[in-house]
Amino acid sequence: MSDQPLVSIIIPTFNRAKSISETLESVFKLTYQNLEIIVVDDGSTDDTAAVIASYGDKVRYHHHENQGVERARRLGVQVSKGAYINFLDDDDLMIPDKIERQVKLFQEHPQLGIVHCGYHYIDKDGGLLETTGQLPEGDVRKQLAWGCFPWSGGPLVRRECLEVIGENEHRDWHGDWGMWLRVALAGFYFGCIQEPLGSYRIVPGSMTDEKVANAERLVFHILDEVFTKYELPPETLIEKNQIYAGWHFWIACRYYVGGFWEEAKRSLTSTLTYRPDLLEKPDDLFQLFYWDALSPRGRVGNPVKFISDIFDHLPEIAAPIRIYRKRFLARIYMGLALHDYGADRTDAGRHKLTEALLLDPNSLQQPDDFLVSLYDYASKMRLTSPADYVNTVFENLPPHADALLKTKRRILGNINIAHAFQDYERGDRQHVPGRVITALYNQPHLLKNRGVLSILVKSLPSYLKKH
Repeated sequence: MSDQPLVSIIIPTFNRAKSISETLESVFKLTYQNLEIIVVDDGSTDDTAAVIASYGDKVRYHHHENQGVERARRLGVQVSKGAYINFLDDDDLMIPDKIERQVKLFQEHPQLGIVHCGYHYIDKDGGLLETTGQLPEGDVRKQLAWGCFPWSGGPLVRRECLEVIGENEHRDWHGDWGMWLRVALAGFYFGCIQEPLGSYRIVPGSMTDEKVANAERLVFHILDEVFTKYELPPETLIEKNQIYAGWHFWIACRYYVGGFWEEAKRSLTSTLTYRPDLLEKPDDLFQLFYWDALSPRGRVGNPVKFISDIFDHLPEIAAPIRIYRKRFLARIYMGLALHDYGADRTDAGRHKLTEALLLDPNSLQQPDDFLVSLYDYASKMRLTSPADYVNTVFENLPPHADALLKTKRRILGNINIAHAFQDYERGDRQHVPGRVITALYNQPHLLKNRGVLSILVKSLPSYLKKH
């Protein structure tokens, strides 16, 4: 192992005796050998200690009184010895070659401070919800000001990167977003393995008003410091209002999910004060609600209720969008229908799509909303065969929805081109020619696109070698 630097995997846990074994088993399957596995028990009162003890010396176990996950991580760092550190939540999973590939990228690019990766969102039972697309790398100060894109278990971090956050620095900087942002602001560059190397478990549920209020305080404390104390790229400074609006919007959605109407209205008012253009372009505003309602990260258990609650409790500044209620709900039903089609629940998908068309009959003549939703789902799921999925949707349309059939070739072209570029960027070039040819069959005009021709020609050697 002399050529393998030690990697410390730090797993904070609290009362997860029933689930932490699956997480640990995924770590034991890692192909990288020079590891130390540290579990920091944040005051569990269940059988966590006994579960960890059953693994013997494969795991180093530390117990302390309950002080929160940030403090548990810091304790883990203090007792660890690795040159690289990877935090992992106690219900998430790693893919076997995760650490091996990340260390290899570090060795190839020693200037990097963090190497993160793509990941899957999974539900409580391990079912696939969604997969990340292309993630930022390099100088990521701007992207992190907008939001936290890495999965908490994704980044492998050089130890010295974590030392930029001193013990006396405000505790807000020790959470996921604050930690990665602080490292980027210190001048460290991020590398990324774009393929999914782990699974982030999502369990829907609302936050208490106290937790949302604390998140609101944390977010804007960090943002205020970012824009007053640190050097930022010029484009980030230009986008300051949009960034603040985006975070106010995220907070507003958390208040709406929890049923805290006055706080939600206040936060949405702040959003629209920073970005009055959203009232002039209600489709842009709804796209934000749509993403939060249907993205796993939003943890919205009932998207239809979520949108209904928003319209029932709009602030006065948002009164002009009340007329779009049915159209907004129709888009949500469309999104849910397409999720059902992808999960082989065709009857449920047909029923929800029927609801969408009843709410917004115009979508039959103007199917752009349908196309956007279908493209969004197929892209995020990274389907092996997008054509099969699209065929499933169009073969199971509800009665009187035949007008949507005219969009089939258009969406097949768009989806296959999107997947072709994703495969190309990930280095999975053997699949690119097939996707491009399918796209050209459905939309011949794409042949005029130089980018499409470029990835086709550059991928042909890999395709021919494989076949």
